[in-house]
Amino acid sequence: MAEKENIEMPKMKGATDQKIDAIKQLIFGENIQEYDEEFKQIRKYINDAKSELENKLEQTSKELKNMIESLRENHDKKIEDLRGQMLNEVKNLDHKKLDRNLLGDLLQEIGGKIKE
Repeated sequence: MAEKENIEMPKMKGATDQKIDAIKQLIFGENIQEYDEEFKQIRKYINDAKSELENKLEQTSKELKNMIESLRENHDKKIEDLRGQMLNEVKNLDHKKLDRNLLGDLLQEIGGKIKE
């Protein structure tokens, strides 16, 4: 019984499609071809716009990646420059501290000679 219903359903669907097409023809007449053409043009316009937007999005994404990479490189360079400056300052401080120790020792030596 179920098989008989399955066989009849496709036949009914085909008949229903034909009836719908006939109703469309009665309502719209010759204009249906114009509508179909307009819909095709609209679909083409939408697809073209979608492709263009996808291309622009991809291009923008590449530009942003390049900008981020450039900023990262600049950031790394500045960090290295600051690290170098800091090391130089530390060396200068160590040198100045060494000079103070040397000066203190010399003053003690001079003080010792004065006492003699």
